[in-house]
Amino acid sequence: MKKKTILSSALALSVAAILAVGGSLAYFTDNDAKDNVFTMGNVDIRLDEEFEQNSKLYPGEEKDAVTKKVDVTNTGSEEAYVRVHIAVPSELDNNEYIHLVKPKDGSKWDWAESTYTTTIKTEEDEQGDGIEYNVYVATYQDPLAAEAKTAEPAITSVYMDKKVTNEILAALEEDGILTASESDSLRSLNIKVMAEGVQTAGFGSAAAAFTAALPYDGNSNPFIGYSNQ
Repeated sequence: MKKKTILSSALALSVAAILAVGGSLAYFTDNDAKDNVFTMGNVDIRLDEEFEQNSKLYPGEEKDAVTKKVDVTNTGSEEAYVRVHIAVPSELDNNEYIHLVKPKDGSKWDWAESTYTTTIKTEEDEQGDGIEYNVYVATYQDPLAAEAKTAEPAITSVYMDKKVTNEILAALEEDGILTASESDSLRSLNIKVMAEGVQTAGFGSAAAAFTAALPYDGNSNPFIGYSNQ
């Protein structure tokens, strides 16, 4: 401690001596600066579907299913985790009138153990109460590189159960679940699909990334908007 005090005093005397020389000194000066440039990456995804709009569903079995392949492509610059939400009208789902067909072997998609329920209004009926949907959530297990597409679809097709009758369809139309065509010869239903992506940087898993960035429930989900955004 004593030695430290002596050194400090000597330094003070030395500085004082330099300052005492006065204005005859030339001042040697220098400076340096750098711009720190950061590149901002982005996450951008595209929902890809192999599906023909207005495809006709007939009561039957899986062999009668209509092709509806749901994939996701990472069109951004950064690696991303992706997932899809597939919404089926609750009355159709609860009664098992409509079935989603998933890939048979080695699925890369991790399906949530249960659905969540949300009410979605159509653009044509903003004043109405909307339709209640059961929403299935599937998360792609592997990080998706930039410009890469999911290796297999989340679902491959959809079919109507053979127990569905004209009477059931008429009741669903009366409830507003199905929409009749202008000629009343055809009825239509909407199965809604939404895809999401989150950066992999900073997260050890897809579950951690989506829990932090896009936690969902019946009142907070991509179809109606997130409460944390």
